[in-house]
Formats: sequence, C-alpha cells, structure tokens
Amino acid sequence: MRQFLCHFYVGATLSYFPGFSCSVASCPLPTDSKFFEIFNAHAKCIIDASHELELLIDNMDQMEVHKKNVQTNEKRADKLTHETIDLLHKTFITPLDHDEIHKLITTMDDILDVMP
Repeated sequence: MRQFLCHFYVGATLSYFPGFSCSVASCPLPTDSKFFEIFNAHAKCIIDASHELELLIDNMDQMEVHKKNVQTNEKRADKLTHETIDLLHKTFITPLDHDEIHKLITTMDDILDVMP
C-alpha cells in the first residue's frame, strides 16, 4: 500500500496518514537506470570515434584503418540507439520524459552520423 501511494504522491507529504511521508529520495520508484548506462556507452562511442577522426586527419597514410574504426563506433552507437528506443517503448516510468530521452539519443546518434 505504501509503495502504491508513493507512485501517486511523489515529493508530497501525505497529511492524510500521520507519520507517513514520501519524497523522491525515500520512495522506490520503478525507473530503469539502464537508460543512463546506454547514454554513457553512446557518449564513449562518440569520444572514441572523434579520437579516430583526429588520427585520420593527422595520419592520412593510415586513413582506411581509422575510417574503419570510426565506422565501427558508429555501428555500435546505432545499436545503442535502437536499444534505447526499444527500451523506451517497453518502460512506463522513465527517469526523464519519453520525448527528452528520444531527442537525446537521436541527437547523440546524429553526431556520429556526420563523421566519415
């Protein structure tokens, strides 16, 4: 019963029940932290790809190797983007608004899409 009430009164004090309060810090909401793990993994792909792009520019004689590494990171990030969107469709309560999560992950993916 307590967990049920927390879902509807997050951040508010329940004055109807003496001695009972529910705040964001004390209420275990069923949110999926996997989103942040995916965001971090995607950001790592962006950083790795940008380092490879820098190496490609500095070492044109090894252009194909660095280009392949950039493309590998881009493909890995595409999988993470699809995983995020699939998870978004399956998760009712998310740590951020659904639209914001979708906008964030697609914008992150767009960064890698413009790299060679």
